[in-house]
Amino acid sequence: KKTEAYIELKQDKEEKKSV
Repeated sequence: KKTEAYIELKQDKEEKKSV
């Protein structure tokens, strides 16, 4: 489940960049 948390973190960073 470590990969899931990593993916979520990546998505969060990408979302912040979009905003």
